[in-house]
Order: sequence, then C-alpha cells, then structure tokens
Amino acid sequence: MKLKLVPYNEIENYWDKIKPSLIKMARNWRYEQAYCELKYQSAFLYLTIEDEQETGYVILQKHAYSIHVWAAYNKKNNVLIDGLERIKEIAKKHNCLFISFKSYRKAWEKVAPKLGFKKENEFWKIRL
Repeated sequence: MKLKLVPYNEIENYWDKIKPSLIKMARNWRYEQAYCELKYQSAFLYLTIEDEQETGYVILQKHAYSIHVWAAYNKKNNVLIDGLERIKEIAKKHNCLFISFKSYRKAWEKVAPKLGFKKENEFWKIRL
C-alpha cells in the first residue's frame, strides 16, 4: 500500500469522499474538526493507493513526539495493517518516537498486539 499526501489546498477536492466515513467514526469529536485541522495543516490527509487506485485514506496528526492516526478507512479495512510501514516512515521523518491510535472496535484487542502496539490507557501505541 502506498500513501499519497493531499496538499492542504486540495482537501476540499476529497472532502465529500471521506466525509461519510468520518461521520460514522466520530464518537468523541465532530467530523468538521477534521476538516479544520486538515485545512490549517495541523493534520494531514493521505490517500491509500493500491494497484494504482485510490482505495481510502488516513488522517495523521503530530502530537509532540508521536504521530496519531486520527482516522483511517478503506474498502478492505486494512489501512493500519498494510500501511503501517509507510506510517512508520512518515513518523520517523517527523522525528517521532511513537505511533498511536484509539478505537472503540473490539477487534483491535486482537489485531493491535500482533502489529506491535501496546495499550496505554485508552490509546494503542507502538514505539519506533
């Protein structure tokens, strides 16, 4: 899986595509927050590319020494699994020591440890 950064001035070209899945994901935040954070460059939208086709996206946000996976979605539901190596590269480029994410889905209790993540409070973290 490849990740392609969407420049902040092109976010509106993709917003209508990602908005429906963000609405479903948003529990303790509003999906509109993602748009604002992306437009003001405090979060970054990456498209997932497989076989030269756009299949989904991931929104990353830098927090001190961590890259936080704010939202991730694609048709195969494999963004974090197949895209983790690329996310690690992005995190290292930004001098981060961790990657984190939070999910209400119970399946991550089995999947996250297999990827090297450990649960700390309500967040899953992996040290780089």
